[in-house]
Amino acid sequence: MTDLENIKPEEFTKTLNMLLLAYINETEVPILSEFCALLNLWEEYIFDLADKSNIINATIKVLENKKRSALERKIYTGELNATIGGNLLKSWREAEKIQEDEF
Repeated sequence: MTDLENIKPEEFTKTLNMLLLAYINETEVPILSEFCALLNLWEEYIFDLADKSNIINATIKVLENKKRSALERKIYTGELNATIGGNLLKSWREAEKIQEDEF
């Protein structure tokens, strides 16, 4: 990935979004915390940025959708234990419900 320290502030969000989209497209099961680790960013920082940037917020939703669908596919094909996968999906849905209730 790239070094974000040398990017002008006005280009930061746009560049970060492009990097996140590239990561999503190149990764079978994208994980936001892994993306953050690759760029030496705190996950909380990305969420704070998503609160201020519709484009980052939307891209994070794309990541979550791809991750959820990839895990569902692994459950259906038997690559992932159905109980474990089901519990993961259920916990994500509950977390999403909590976030929706906060707004």
